[in-house]
Amino acid sequence: MPDTQPTCRLDVTMAPVRQEPLTFELVPRLLITLMTMSTLSHTVAAQSDPDISSVAPDLVLPGLSLGSAGPGKRVKEVLPGYEKTDLYHVTWLPTDWKASGRYPVIVELAGNGPYRNGFGDISTGRPEGSKLGYGISGGREFIWICLPFVDDSGKKITTRWWGQRPGYDPRPTIRYIKQAVPELCRRYGGDPHRVVLAGFSRGAIACNYIGLYDDEIARLWTAMIPYSHYDGVFEKWGYPLADRRSALKRLTRLGPRPQFICHEQSASASRSLQATREYLSDTGARGQFTFQTTGFRNHNDAWTLRPSPARKALRQWLRRILNPPTDRNETRNTKHETLETDTMSTVKQVMSQLKKLGNEQTRRTFQRHGAPDDMFGVKVADMKTIVKQIRGEQDLALGLYDTGNVDAQYLAGLVADGSLMTRKQLESWCKTAGWEMVSEYTVPWVTSESHHAGGLAMKWIGSKQESVASCGWNTYSTMVSVRPDGELDLKEIRSLLKQVVTDIDGAANRVRYTMNGFVIAVGTYVTPCLKAARAAARKLGKVSVNVGDTACKVPLATEYIDKVESAGRLGRKRKTAKC
Repeated sequence: MPDTQPTCRLDVTMAPVRQEPLTFELVPRLLITLMTMSTLSHTVAAQSDPDISSVAPDLVLPGLSLGSAGPGKRVKEVLPGYEKTDLYHVTWLPTDWKASGRYPVIVELAGNGPYRNGFGDISTGRPEGSKLGYGISGGREFIWICLPFVDDSGKKITTRWWGQRPGYDPRPTIRYIKQAVPELCRRYGGDPHRVVLAGFSRGAIACNYIGLYDDEIARLWTAMIPYSHYDGVFEKWGYPLADRRSALKRLTRLGPRPQFICHEQSASASRSLQATREYLSDTGARGQFTFQTTGFRNHNDAWTLRPSPARKALRQWLRRILNPPTDRNETRNTKHETLETDTMSTVKQVMSQLKKLGNEQTRRTFQRHGAPDDMFGVKVADMKTIVKQIRGEQDLALGLYDTGNVDAQYLAGLVADGSLMTRKQLESWCKTAGWEMVSEYTVPWVTSESHHAGGLAMKWIGSKQESVASCGWNTYSTMVSVRPDGELDLKEIRSLLKQVVTDIDGAANRVRYTMNGFVIAVGTYVTPCLKAARAAARKLGKVSVNVGDTACKVPLATEYIDKVESAGRLGRKRKTAKC
């Protein structure tokens, strides 16, 4: 919903996207602790630190139970869609769990295995062997989920790194995480507004290597706990992109998320806590880093099952991350009396503010572009003052969209996290979009954040309903603009380019517009398909679209792609499509 001439906007604009900083005040996120172990050997450690066997555990890991998950039960589960595979995860619901409650979530990934060192430290490499989450939580207050690393087939658990040698493809694991985290949070009341991603050894590296692989998965986390090793410190693990340059590129997605970086006393200077500290200092990496030694010589996640100063420090750090000062809103309210600067928590409050921000001139502009009467006429710049106050409020975003008011629907798209939405919710948004600016921009933006994006885009493209089909084409365009080429189905994209050339003349008005936009998007963002996109653009030529009583023009695909190339921006992905 641009401030002027909204339907002229092309979803693949070259303009840089303004990013609002992630803050705990405005964007509390899902607390998920991604924790894992590896087979890395520490057969020699400084004798000054004791063995964990010298301290009696005050926690005992619960055994696996049969049946469904319940309070104080640790059970194996299978995600929908993986029933015919060997994949599973292990779920623990805290002893104080109630179906109506909201709980932070610890997600833990097992480490490399089978592993055993001279101190008796072991790792099986499978989800049920993990211990960190239980040690950190004590079995209370947190949902604890142990997820697997997935092999290249997407059907089996891999116990060494991720994927299979020599490529060690992380994408099957990433797909599993992207589905599991929001789905299990919805199922068990996991709070998507409190998140920590952590890991032990293999998982410590995976915090950044997998947890910051792309913007979509990075959005899941509020903070991280890498224990024993760190992505980029040691470059010879043997999997691709283990080098520092690649690791630093991943680290840029960390933003202001805090990390609690801890390590046992190590005999290897190149793999120690000090090595990590020096690496982050030497590279100039910016972040909220806390460093802590475990106080034990062991390479073993069982240290968290024992009382220690390190465990106490970790729990206190986590408490601060999860429970920021409670007087923040009170302080804000004493300084500002009006709703415009106060925190808004209900649909009614937000709708009232949208109504105040609307103006008649903008209403008339939007109506010339086909907007319905159920609309206040709010400029996007004004709307973003509300976004800053309610960012991360997923339930509020869903409620706003359900009002049917197109200003509220556009705002909902700026606030909602598509990765937390179900397929049914996304389909409902597409079906009930009140205006082409919502169906062609808001819905595609949100859907592109979901692992359902590809399937839904193809389904919608095949629809005979104009608004649904145009939504499908723009969903695919948005997807190629934000996702790495390695995650895209290039064969499918080339097939769709041919479909555009064949079908565009007989397509509905707005579908022709978004088909043309798809060709531009592929040519702009998917360099392996640039040649095919250019060929399609030449065959399309000038596309005829009825833009009504407006000054809008349909971009010529060949010229647009050439301009992007002249600007040196071919293949540059966007951090987010939302604007």
